[in-house]
Amino acid sequence: MEQEPSLQETPKQKIASELRRLKTECRGEIPDEIIHSIPTKNYPDTKFKVRKAWFQVVSSVLANIIRSSYSDEALVSQDLLNEVIAYHKALTTPSAFHQQPTTQEDIDKAEAIMGKVIAELEK
Repeated sequence: MEQEPSLQETPKQKIASELRRLKTECRGEIPDEIIHSIPTKNYPDTKFKVRKAWFQVVSSVLANIIRSSYSDEALVSQDLLNEVIAYHKALTTPSAFHQQPTTQEDIDKAEAIMGKVIAELEK
């Protein structure tokens, strides 16, 4: 059922909500074994930030911010947009990041940019 226009989220609210969900619903620890998308006996819950799929979703949400910059209403400041573009490029360009296990530093970088975006979207 479609929400009434007054109850629908704005683009800023939607992106902030999705980023908050990614930060809070996925676990931040790095397990001893690789976590695949199919639950296992040891890991019945596969919602981990360590998974490359988590970074792909983060990248997708950040792409919405980049796309908004081409419209009449940019969602974030130019300085933050430049940071988002650089981080998005780092996630989407084939590099060592894609060939090696995720580190805590990788997760921390993602959470830092997500935090900045959320703070600015909620101003």
